[in-house]
Amino acid sequence: MKKKITEVQKIFAGLDKDIGGFQKKTGISCVQNCFHCCLKKDIHATVLEFLPLANFLYQENRIENILAKLESTPDNKICALFSTITYGDRTLGCSEYAYRGLICRLFGLSANMDKHGQPAWITCQPLKLKYPDKLKDQKVNTQAPLMSKYYSRLYAIDFKLAVTYYPINEAIKKAIELVLFYYSYRGKKVS
Repeated sequence: MKKKITEVQKIFAGLDKDIGGFQKKTGISCVQNCFHCCLKKDIHATVLEFLPLANFLYQENRIENILAKLESTPDNKICALFSTITYGDRTLGCSEYAYRGLICRLFGLSANMDKHGQPAWITCQPLKLKYPDKLKDQKVNTQAPLMSKYYSRLYAIDFKLAVTYYPINEAIKKAIELVLFYYSYRGKKVS
């Protein structure tokens, strides 16, 4: 379990670096104090991408509280972790921003292959309004991190945990349950 968590965190660190490079090359970044993507109701994710979050919550003795919140959140609603918080000079929509999943990290600043095999920027309405000309520039699309590249890396860590997509709250809940099961046989916390 610990090795899987470490490997997922390495993917996240690489993606954060790649997104930073993309932002520097293109001048494109999320709209400040926007959490539009957090309000989307049909976000799906994998269990694997939320193992680092579940482990962090366990280490911080907060896992049971978050699990109770997830169990009381109706299906297919916005992410249970949504909560506007101030982080430096920014307002974020995630109470666990540092441990957000891969889908959360990719949305808005990544690309996927279109039906013609060309990279197409995956973005949101606020970015479409902020950068209308850049969205049309194929060069920008080819510089954006490819979503499929990062999900392929997850598949290599644990195919079973990375191939099935659940509504985001269910994926987080399943990751928490897996971490709780893992530690239930270890007797004490291991970071």
